[in-house]
Amino acid sequence: MSLSASAEYSQWLYTLEKKLKNRLNDSALIVTRNETKRLYIAVACENQAKKKVSFEIKEALLDIYSSDAKYHYYREHLNLPLLSLEKYNILLAALVEFDSQSDRSLIKDTFVLENGLNIDGVYNFAFRTVKSRWQEIGELTKENASFLSDNEIFFELIKYLFSAICPKIERALCLFDGSKYLLYEPGTTCPIAEAYNEEELFCALIKTAPICLELSGNIEKDVMIKLNTIFKNDERNISAH
Repeated sequence: MSLSASAEYSQWLYTLEKKLKNRLNDSALIVTRNETKRLYIAVACENQAKKKVSFEIKEALLDIYSSDAKYHYYREHLNLPLLSLEKYNILLAALVEFDSQSDRSLIKDTFVLENGLNIDGVYNFAFRTVKSRWQEIGELTKENASFLSDNEIFFELIKYLFSAICPKIERALCLFDGSKYLLYEPGTTCPIAEAYNEEELFCALIKTAPICLELSGNIEKDVMIKLNTIFKNDERNISAH
């Protein structure tokens, strides 16, 4: 099976390649080819692995369409000049993850996996219903943009969006070592994310969306207040030690 994307969306194809190599291991041969205006990825496997490989290709595409493509959409259509770049990036991270499972269900019905699939063509021409959802949320955000420069209101909005994000992990430990934040799943030694500033920390937490967050280290008071705003609710909790 061969799929392609225009050069403008090359990162999507590289992400697809990485996801497939991680998920398929040695059960398929994956080859990419770059041309001037388009990039191609070809996937080949034995007949007995076809069902599994096809499933993983579609799942990887759904990941990209509900995350990378959604981010691309908001970067193009959501201009908020009153927000600092740091807040804008945190808000984008939250909007991308917000209700992404519903997006995924809608997107699943917009394309059929077949040889020659045009990845960016699906996004540009088959996403009418999905994009209307994104547009509605974007317009609502624009209408209230003047209030978002207020820290308290901004993080209340992030809290609301965060509450609708499906958790990727149940529990996370956030350790500040004096120079960076390290996110771990309890009982592991390899961090799932590293953050060198407040923006990167919040984006990492939004992406993983743990139910419980444990804090360790000398975390700044201002960061603690913001984390408490987001995590202290009926669905999620936070603790420090």
